[in-house]
Parts: sequence; structure tokens; C-alpha cells
Amino acid sequence: MELLRGGGDIRIGTALAAASARMFLEMSLLTECHRWTERAIAALDDDTRGTSREMELHSALGLSLMFTKGNSEQARIALTKGLALAEKLKRSSQPTTIAREASYLP
Repeated sequence: MELLRGGGDIRIGTALAAASARMFLEMSLLTECHRWTERAIAALDDDTRGTSREMELHSALGLSLMFTKGNSEQARIALTKGLALAEKLKRSSQPTTIAREASYLP
């Protein structure tokens, strides 16, 4: 987490957060997932915006928000951003997964 607060290499920190996000979700560590993904998204630089890393972070953030804060506008926005990036990056299975997750939202 220190890596995302300016205490180290931001790229390593955002990569670690993206790699850990799915594990946090699978282990029901939803608050940790929310905290890490939100900080990692805020720390992304121009080179990592629009990448699969950002897609993974937004998707995990949206899911963690759904389960911690309900079907909120913030969750919908995060999942929508993840879906848009998946489509832009032509990640064939990712749009289906994100759309399925987003279908729980009003």
C-alpha cells in the first residue's frame, strides 16, 4: 500500500493492486479491494491509463463497491469504465464478464 502513497515505485504499486484485486474479491476482502483499487486508479500515470491494468482495477472496484455500498452510481461508473476499456482493448472474454457483473446494477 505504501507504493501507492508515494513511498515507492507507483508502477509496481498499481501492478500489485491490479494483480491482487481478483484475489481480494475471491477471498471476500471487499473493503481491501475497494481501498487498493481506488488508490491504484488515482495513481495511474499516462502510460498505464487505457491499459488492461486500468480495466482490471475499474472492474474490481465496481464489484467491491456493489457488495460494500450497494448498487450505486459509483459502482455502475466503475464497471462501465472497465467494460469500455475491455471493448477498446479487444479482450474477448472480459466484456462478457464485466457485463454480467454490471447486470446486477439498476
